[in-house]
Amino acid sequence: MIAVFCIAISACSDPDATSAQIAETHRQSDGTERNQSEHTVQLEIWGEQSALSDAYITKKINKAFKNEKLLIDTTIRVETRSGVVTLTGYADSLAVSEKASDICRHIAGVKKVENLLIIST
Repeated sequence: MIAVFCIAISACSDPDATSAQIAETHRQSDGTERNQSEHTVQLEIWGEQSALSDAYITKKINKAFKNEKLLIDTTIRVETRSGVVTLTGYADSLAVSEKASDICRHIAGVKKVENLLIIST
C-alpha cells in the first residue's frame, strides 16, 4: 500500500502526466489499474477520519481533565495530531503535570504524549 501511495504521489506531481500514464504507474505497482481520482478520494476520506479521530481524542481528554480534581483549575491546552497529544500551558505542580500525561495515555487512540507543561510555583 505504501508503494502505491508513493507512486501515486510521484505520478500526480508530474503536471504533464496523462491519466493513462498514471493508470500505467498503478498497474505496474499492484497489478490493477486505478485512476488518480480514486486515490484522491481515498486519501481525502483517510484525512477526514484522522481529523475526526484527533478531535475525538482531544474532546475525551478535556472531559477527563474536568472530572479530575487535580486538574479542574488548570489552564492546560490539548492539541492532537495523528494520535500524538501535545499538552501546553501551566501546571501547579509536577504531580499535576504527571497526572495530565497519565490521563492522556489512557485515552483510546493516543499514540504518544508530549508534555510541554510549565510548572508554576
